[in-house]
Amino acid sequence: MRTSFTESLEYICLGQPLKIGNLLGLSLINKADLTEFQTVWSDISSSRRKMVVEKLVSIAEQRVDVNFDTIFIHCLNDNNEAVQIAAIEGLWENNMTSLILPLTILLAHGKTIGVRAAAAKALGHYIYLGELEKIDSAFTLVAEQTLLTAIGKSDEDIEVKRRAVESIAFSGKKGIAQIIENAYYHEDERMQVSAVFAMGRNGDDRWQDIVIEEIDNPNPEFRFEATRACGELMLSQSVSTLIDSIEIETDIEVMLNIIWALGQIGGNAAQDTLQKLMYLDDENIHSAVEDAIRETRLWGDMLSDVFSYTIGSIGLLDEHDEHDKDDEEDWEYDGDFYTYTLND
Repeated sequence: MRTSFTESLEYICLGQPLKIGNLLGLSLINKADLTEFQTVWSDISSSRRKMVVEKLVSIAEQRVDVNFDTIFIHCLNDNNEAVQIAAIEGLWENNMTSLILPLTILLAHGKTIGVRAAAAKALGHYIYLGELEKIDSAFTLVAEQTLLTAIGKSDEDIEVKRRAVESIAFSGKKGIAQIIENAYYHEDERMQVSAVFAMGRNGDDRWQDIVIEEIDNPNPEFRFEATRACGELMLSQSVSTLIDSIEIETDIEVMLNIIWALGQIGGNAAQDTLQKLMYLDDENIHSAVEDAIRETRLWGDMLSDVFSYTIGSIGLLDEHDEHDKDDEEDWEYDGDFYTYTLND
């Protein structure tokens, strides 16, 4: 029988090791449960609160039948940095626009670098949703405004700024590409790494030469982000470089990214290479290769369906259709906030 809320609440007050089964009662709690939780939570030591929230985040990542978001939202205001960061991470897949305001407040006024950086990362999710038109553009604008302000603050820590650049990269608005380019040529290498990561998220072909060049960077952090970006941008031009790098790559995480990227890009050369990698005696690589091959087959099936449809439907297109003109947008920074205007 599943643990009740009361039993789980009593359990977290004890100093015993945290077990999944004893925490499931904290899932999908109601308003009355939350009130009781708040009363007890403040009396638990900060180290124990940290352990509990981090465990809940771990459980939520592994199981789809639980939801601890009510607790995570409450913990956004915890006085312990680690608890706040874990709570922000726990809300990563939450699409509620009501979370944008508390996250922007944490980014603008969070007491620690870690909390502000975590909030900046989390806001990227809402930029992405906005680009997909899954949320109203007014909400996206609030998130963009706060991220751009953090990027423009001269006294903000580099860790916060780099996470803000990574998040704003999802935006397709004019001016974002310049922010990413500035980050790439920043004097701090950490910002440069984030810029390569942002290039993959940004989805603009203008980054292809830089991304391919960084595959050979001596620093594995650059190689990690560059190989990932090749897959996200689906750069067929990078396949030969990715394949060549397999022979000399020493970092397992970079190797896994190369495999993933080849799966995303597909094509005969990528598929042949993935088939050869199946014979390597490494469980992690073997699993990654299986996923990548599955991905190439999926894309192959989808493209076959698309081509079989479009070949017979060419006449449906209007030869007079024109591409939409690029939005003419101007970004301005007044010392406190970045703003943009859409010109008629």
